[in-house]
This record gives sequence, structure tokens and C-alpha cells, in this order.
Amino acid sequence: MLLIDRLCADRMNFRKDRDNDRANILGCVIADSVALANKVEKRSPTDEECLKVIQKMVTSLDETIKATNSYTDRIQRTVLQGYLPEKITGQKLEDVIRSYIMSDGDNVKLKNVMTYLAKTIPGQYDGKEASEIAKRFL
Repeated sequence: MLLIDRLCADRMNFRKDRDNDRANILGCVIADSVALANKVEKRSPTDEECLKVIQKMVTSLDETIKATNSYTDRIQRTVLQGYLPEKITGQKLEDVIRSYIMSDGDNVKLKNVMTYLAKTIPGQYDGKEASEIAKRFL
């Protein structure tokens, strides 16, 4: 099942339960994801596009929560967090980076490592942490 389909189904269930805070944030994610997908051609959004929108909204909600500590924003952030893949950190991230560097040979650059991560585990790692780990191996 595509993420957009799951978002739509969950939004419908929240509406049935009269849970407007959760339904509204999913409505925003769906609308922004569709708009992003339709920039190039009229089509359904990919999972990557949906995840990009969700991550952007979580970041925005984090900033709002720091400033206002709004209950509604905290609920919406929790809902969105449930759609994001688990982050790969620490030793797991180091293993992925080490494996790539060892398999790709001596001419690996930081840019190559970051591109590889973006393609293989999009949205599942912290770029700053990945960069620091990669620099240790290069």
C-alpha cells in the first residue's frame, strides 16, 4: 500500500471518529504531497514525496512547539511521527557507510557517500551525523 493511500484511509478514520486535529494535519500532508507531485506531471505522490512533506511539517511543528508548547501541535507532531521510518543512527549508520566505502573503492568522496545514503535510506538518517561518520572513514 502506498503511503498516500494509507494517509487518506487514516484521515477518513479520524474524520469518522470526529478527531479533527489528526484529520486536519493529514489533510495538509495529503494536499502538500499532491501539489509536490503535480509540479512536474499530474500523478499520485510517491512515498518519498510524502515523507519529504511529513518531515518538513514535523520540523516546522518542532519549532512551533518550542515557542508555544501548543497541545494541538504536539498531537499533530505525534501523528506525523508515526508515518516516518525509524531513524538509523550510531553503529547501524556507521555500518552502512563503512560498507559503501569498502565496496566502492579508494576514490570515494563525501559527496558520493551522501548521495548513496539519500538514495538507499532516504529520510532515515541525520545528515550531520552521517557526514561526520563518513569523514572519519575518508
